[in-house]
Amino acid sequence: MPAMKAISAAVVLVLAVLETAQAACPNACSGHGTCGRYDACTCHVDWVGGDCSLRACPKSWAWVTTNANGDINGDGDRDDITIYDSDNAFTASGFDYVVDEQEPYGTWEQWPAFSNAAGVDEGHFYMECSNQGICDRSTGECECFEGYTGAGCRRSSCPNDCNGHGVCQTVSQQKGSYNYNLWDKDMSRSCVCDAGYSGPDCSERKCGYGDDPLTVGQTTEKQWVDIYTDYDATDDNTFAGHFRLKYTDYNGKQWTTDAIPVVPYDTSMSSDYTDAVADALNSLPNDVLSGVTVTAGYAEHVITGTVNIASSAFGTGTNNGYSVTVDTTPVRCPETAADKDKVRYLSTTALLNYDGTTDSSFTDVTDTTCYIVEHMWSVRFEITFPNQYGDLTNLEVDTSEVTVGGLTDSQRLSALVGSSVSSSRQLATQDEAGGITMAFTHPSDTANTEVTCSSGNSCDVASKVVTLTTGDAAAFPLNSRVKITCGTVLRGTFTVAATDDDAVITVAEDLADCDGTTYDIIVKQESYYFETNTDITALLSVGDVLEVDGFNTRSPKISSINAWDATRGLTHIFFADSYTGDDSNDSETTSDPSANEDVAQRGDATSEKEECSGRGLCDREEGICRCFKGYTGWACSLQNALSLGYGNE
Repeated sequence: MPAMKAISAAVVLVLAVLETAQAACPNACSGHGTCGRYDACTCHVDWVGGDCSLRACPKSWAWVTTNANGDINGDGDRDDITIYDSDNAFTASGFDYVVDEQEPYGTWEQWPAFSNAAGVDEGHFYMECSNQGICDRSTGECECFEGYTGAGCRRSSCPNDCNGHGVCQTVSQQKGSYNYNLWDKDMSRSCVCDAGYSGPDCSERKCGYGDDPLTVGQTTEKQWVDIYTDYDATDDNTFAGHFRLKYTDYNGKQWTTDAIPVVPYDTSMSSDYTDAVADALNSLPNDVLSGVTVTAGYAEHVITGTVNIASSAFGTGTNNGYSVTVDTTPVRCPETAADKDKVRYLSTTALLNYDGTTDSSFTDVTDTTCYIVEHMWSVRFEITFPNQYGDLTNLEVDTSEVTVGGLTDSQRLSALVGSSVSSSRQLATQDEAGGITMAFTHPSDTANTEVTCSSGNSCDVASKVVTLTTGDAAAFPLNSRVKITCGTVLRGTFTVAATDDDAVITVAEDLADCDGTTYDIIVKQESYYFETNTDITALLSVGDVLEVDGFNTRSPKISSINAWDATRGLTHIFFADSYTGDDSNDSETTSDPSANEDVAQRGDATSEKEECSGRGLCDREEGICRCFKGYTGWACSLQNALSLGYGNE
């Protein structure tokens, strides 16, 4: 019995010791931690507090890093920190390295530290609720401040949830091709509004866009769409099938046409071919496009100068003949044979069929114009948007239904079909020697555009014919406008109807005679024009716009084009005005003939694309333009005398 009492006393003593040891940690760490040295709890994951009774909330990068944590290590100051960098969890600093039970890998007492490593962002440490919310310790969930949401308040919220007219997206989702990789790429969000809506919360309606009716002389959009397959010496890679075009409207919404039939171009095609493309675009829903017109041709550009062909051999013409390298290239020479649309392959000087056999169908010809065909089998659609305003987003082409040999690229598992879209097109070959040159003449350059034949010389004006000194007539090409002065009397401005390019010009309008033996005869050029050594006349029309290397801006619209002069190997292209704002070219009468002159036709619009055409205010609640007095229409783009003084309020 005494033995049993002794055992019982020992058990009681052990239990008392254990109870005392456990009781040293508050609430025995609430069952959510372990009691360690110094009678301090080390809490399990997601639990905090001296007794591990409180739930921890999710952490993420702090929107703003703050928080003075006090004297964590009890050393009598509040300056202790841990320096973080991109390669190490921490490094020691001039201050003591400091941790606590919640942050065993380092924390700070007053302010976080900055790493000395270049490019390291120390402004956004991990903090509970991303430092934009209050942690509910009973649930472990963040109560986010206004404007923040998500687990740990790690995302910004979008105002009014975008009002049902948009989606809330992060910077990373919106960045597109931009390389944005900062700390908030998956945290900061904003509304991406549906088509027709705008504003921070997508609550505002957009109004119609139009061209300011008070601006004149502008151009609308023109784009070139190429579909092609390239040369293969063993296969006929002609194509067939269907393609689709994708148009992006003013609001960023993309529309896709129905399937459109396609085959390589030749001039025997009926207008049904291009009508199908125009109809597909004009039939897009909601009248997003109207009035679109389409023409078709080869994907090609002009070979500079003239070409001779004899016995199916390709050679230099007599006047400014080509000297650029066009070997191993598809070419087309429209005047050489009955099958003028046939594209031949040029190997050295021999013209070959696509299979490599010699083509003997050419008719010999001298000084003809030929083209480099950029792809052996191709079609180039020129698409004009007369009722759209401003510079449009380029169309996109879906060629997934185009076939070669009856198979699409996906069925063949190889890419044969190509496509491209551009708002400019190359007009001619460019080369350091032998490429296209463009010489610009401006009327203010009197040294090159004004001729004075002093009295007593053999000059004369009689019956519209102006006789000058030998060589002087070359300054006044056909169709240019000239001012003619007899003595001190200005006779007027006239159009050159004929010239021998030497000493004689004939004008179209009536012109009083002037005796050159008595009076000085002064002829002054009034036209702006280019002289070029390349027959680009078939590719251009009145109203088109050029862009030429060496000039800071593109040209005004073309007002007229002279026919190609094969004898002299040149032509003239006239403009209604000079290069606006490009004073550096006012006296430039020749471009550098040895330079690589990049000459292109520009199709991007110069018309404005303004909400309500800049002639009204948008009612954001209704999405309706309230036009100023004197203007009307859906986008206030029409002037209307009947509405003057009333408006459409």
